Amino acid sequence: MTEAETMQRVQEISALLGQADLPDTVADDIVLIMPGPDDLPWAGTYRGKQAVAAWYAAVEQWVSTQVLDVRGYIVQGNQVAIRFHEEAIVRPTLHPKGA
Repeated sequence: MTEAETMQRVQEISALLGQADLPDTVADDIVLIMPGPDDLPWAGTYRGKQAVAAWYAAVEQWVSTQVLDVRGYIVQGNQVAIRFHEEAIVRPTLHPKGA
């Protein structure tokens, strides 16, 4: 896949940020790295389409995103980093809804 094709797919995926449904065009070996301290429930590395989709669904239990603004992409071969700005309300207990 060319960098242009990779960029097109990333733009399609980033339009879905915050949704648990990932398009069929997402590779099965997708890796999501969400930095943060060990006690942050959604921080970590998620490997595979099912794990990334599950992460999107789970993070909604802790975070209510108010603003999500994609600010740019860095593409190198088949690796992509997305720069974004997010404003969110986090549950103060860091326990999922209903827990």
